[in-house]
Parts: sequence; structure tokens; C-alpha cells
Amino acid sequence: LEVCNHLAAGRVPEGVREWLAGARLVVLLKDDLGVNVRPIACGEVLTKLVAKVICKQRAKDFRSRFCGRPEDGAQGLRAAQIGVAVEEGADLGVHTVQAALDQHPEWVCVKVDAKNAFSAVHRETVFEAIERAFPESWAWTGLCYGVEANLGFRLGGVDGSAVLERVQEKHPEVIVMAYLDDGHLIGPPAMTATAYDTGHLDFINVLGVPVGKAEAVSAEMLKKVEELCGLLPTLNKLGHAQARGLLIHYCAHPRLGFWLRGVPPEMMRAAEKEHDRRMREALRDLLPGGGLNSHSLEFATLPHGMGLTEATRASSAASLGGFAQVWGDMRGLFPTVTGGCEDLGAESGLPYVQSLQTAMRAVTEAMGELRRPERRVFLGSTR
Repeated sequence: LEVCNHLAAGRVPEGVREWLAGARLVVLLKDDLGVNVRPIACGEVLTKLVAKVICKQRAKDFRSRFCGRPEDGAQGLRAAQIGVAVEEGADLGVHTVQAALDQHPEWVCVKVDAKNAFSAVHRETVFEAIERAFPESWAWTGLCYGVEANLGFRLGGVDGSAVLERVQEKHPEVIVMAYLDDGHLIGPPAMTATAYDTGHLDFINVLGVPVGKAEAVSAEMLKKVEELCGLLPTLNKLGHAQARGLLIHYCAHPRLGFWLRGVPPEMMRAAEKEHDRRMREALRDLLPGGGLNSHSLEFATLPHGMGLTEATRASSAASLGGFAQVWGDMRGLFPTVTGGCEDLGAESGLPYVQSLQTAMRAVTEAMGELRRPERRVFLGSTR
């Protein structure tokens, strides 16, 4: 603890500073040809621990600075960095884009993925912003980055997020939202003309979730699920059934959860069915001689079984729950796009709201079915 406190205060001998603030560089391939690579810097454990504690302790200050709500009477919007100190920030981004484009169909969403963003940020610019906004963090920032190099920040540190607001200053009428270095500009085409140069697309990927026309989103989600589940047969090479089961439970199966929370249920139907089918096949492959029977597979989808909930059962609840988790932040940060979502019980012509209403009815009907006194579930049988 004492060592961590010295690190946070920047009190480190010069001789060990480069070892504590340095990082081991790992190069990963970005394509099958090996032409493009992605360098990953793996920092020292102690410095990563101190950074996490600082971010946790000062989360309110960071959020107020990077993702604070506009003050009463303030003109225009305020840029929102939803990747810093914002719970369920990715879900918030997905639902905000969906609501904005549904409520304002004439608007466009421009995706801005800064090339090599964290390695290309000039440190002097960020140092000035930190000294002005977070002077108490200056000692720690100086320890980590106050060396000869002029460019670059580690992914995962809050330091590299201090440049977002300049974009909002140049586009005050446009929603400027970013999840770390993945930015989105949402507004009328004329106001985003300087960045809007890609033409109209059937869908756009927002933090990994396709948003756009129903047919295109459905096709894209089926493609994503096929790519995900295409890796399942390789688990058979492990030979150890328990290891394969754990990888299915903790790695393969949960991947769909983020998409279920962000994509409207009616656009997930084909992907859900394919996902459930491939998961059942993977479970059958766990055991030799024919694998699991249908009764055992039913157990595997129950919370007290393997917990591999079927996507077709969970999609409506996941979509509604994802919206409910981020609704408060949506309403506070992006008031121009949430007007049609205030009352899900009222009739609406917005597809986004209609999808939420359909999900709410499905969840309500399911809850009513569970409350029926004559229905009891015991050891997988219904009576």
C-alpha cells in the first residue's frame, strides 16, 4: 500500500522510473496476411493497479469533466465521452444512436474511428488539459508520461480522453459522442458536412452493434453469429470435456449478450435461432456416444443447470433491460433524441419505441405466465 501511495504521488527514484512507467510491447496481427499489425503495450502491474484505483476514486470528477450534463441555461450540447466513468457506456451509445435516427430520420450518423489515436496524441496538449482540470493527478501523469517521447498514451488511461471537447466547440448543434477513440457525430447532414463524406449506408456499426435498416441489420447479425459460432468446432480439439464446457459457458455463450441488449429483438430472430442451434450442437459434442438428449439440453439452459440461456427466450428482456439501464443517462445527456421515449405506454410511430413496446409486452406476458398458480417447474418437467 505504501509503495502504491508513493507511485500515486509521483515519488519514484529516477533509476527505477523507466521500469515502472515502461511497458512490454506485444505485436498482434490485424489480418491473415500479416501485413498490418497492432502493437499492444502491457504496463507494469503496480502502475496499472494505481491507475485503476485513481480512476475509481475520482470517477465523479472524471465523469463531470468528460460526460457532464449541460448546465441549466447553457446553449448547445456538451460532448460526451461515454468510455470514461460511465456505467454501461457502450449500451448507452448504441441506444442513443438508435433513438436519434428514429426520431430524426433526416439526420445522419458519422462514425469517426481515429487512426492510431492513442499513439498519435501529442502529450503537451493533454498535459495542459490535465494541469487545468485535474491538477491533483499531475504528479501521477508526470510519472507515467513525463519522459522524452512527445506522442502516445496507454489505452485504458483517462489521460488520452482530454481532447474530445474541441470537436464539440466546432460543431455546437451536433451530438458529439465518443467511446474512447470511437467517435460518433449525429445531426443534420448540412451541419456534419465536413465529416460526412461516405454516402448513405444501410447500417452503421456503433461500438460493434449494427444500427440501421431492419433487413440489413438482421443479415449483419446473422453473419456475426455465424462467425462467432464457426469457432465452436475447434473446441473438440481440446479433448477435455470440462475445459470445453467452461469455454462455452464463459467465453462463447456470453458474446451474444451485448448484441441482445443493443439490437431490437425483431432484428435478431434469425441470429438467435442460429446461435441456439449451434450452442446445442456444441453441448452435444461434449459427451461421446450421441451426446446430450433433449431433456438434458433443456436443463443446460436453466440458471441452476449450465446457465446457457437460450437467446430466443432472453431477447425481449435483454433489449428492454439494456434500454432501462441507460435511460437516465440518455435523457440527461442527449435530450434532443429522447422525446419519443418518455412514455412507453403511449402510442408511437417511431420504430425504436415500437420495438421497446413489443419487448415490454413480451416480458409482461412471460411474467404473467410464471405467476400462474397451476404452473410449476420441477426437475425440468411442467405441471
